[in-house]
Amino acid sequence: MQGFFVGSGFETYEKGKTALQNWRHFGLDRAFVDSKTPIKSGEKFCVCLKEFLPWVMMPLQVVCVKENIRAKTKKTVASFGFGSGTLQGHLLAGKERFSIELDENDQVWYRVISFSKPARFISFVGYPYVQLRQTYFAHQSVNAVLKHIQ
Repeated sequence: MQGFFVGSGFETYEKGKTALQNWRHFGLDRAFVDSKTPIKSGEKFCVCLKEFLPWVMMPLQVVCVKENIRAKTKKTVASFGFGSGTLQGHLLAGKERFSIELDENDQVWYRVISFSKPARFISFVGYPYVQLRQTYFAHQSVNAVLKHIQ
């Protein structure tokens, strides 16, 4: 799990939530998702990814969407996130979860959790490289969220 501190306060949380709802965490040079794609359970989408060759489309499906907000004395604790799973045609088999969380200390955290394994021979051969790229993506993704928040 990758957790990144992105700021403080409910307003920052709301901006982070909006960033996730509009796929801003995928607003990268080498990877994107159509920002009009709704984040709702069952929705299918593609991550368009440019690595070495032309663009590759990686099919996925939103498997869950969760939002929790509760007032705790004078503090609000909140979280919004969604998980997606790979579909037939993806180079990997796995799931990923993105969330934005406001904790009891008024700190806002962006989290990326990813579990995957190779689904095709080419991804099996290059899996160590794929794992490095997934870590790199997490860092690029937090920068994209920070850009939207500021």
